[in-house]
Amino acid sequence: MKKIKLLAMASMMILISSCDKKTTPQKIDNKQNKEQNLEKKEPWIGVYEGNLKGYEGSIKVKITLNKNLTYQLLEYYDHKEHANKGKFQWNNNNNSIKLEDGRNFKIVKEGLKMLNENGDEVKIDNASTVLKKIDD
Repeated sequence: MKKIKLLAMASMMILISSCDKKTTPQKIDNKQNKEQNLEKKEPWIGVYEGNLKGYEGSIKVKITLNKNLTYQLLEYYDHKEHANKGKFQWNNNNNSIKLEDGRNFKIVKEGLKMLNENGDEVKIDNASTVLKKIDD
């Protein structure tokens, strides 16, 4: 009987001591995961380029959209480079952005499509209104 009690007590001590061990969870690179998820959620991040043709002719445009909701805009006309930068607003309802200067673009499969001040698509005969995405 004493042997059974000793065996039971030894078993209990082994069981209890094994439960006290603390395990440290593996570290996961959360920053990298967050950045990857951010890019998946925000497909507009990147560089866009093209020639936008409007009512007054063609303008070469390059725009960079950053994940912190800022942009850099380069336009080439009158034989000069015109630079502009600022913040933009993202409209998740219609996948569009509005620059600080009032210009609107919609994210489309091909890139950024120019919109008018009301957020409607600009339609000009034989004119390009889309900037192609060239870099993420």
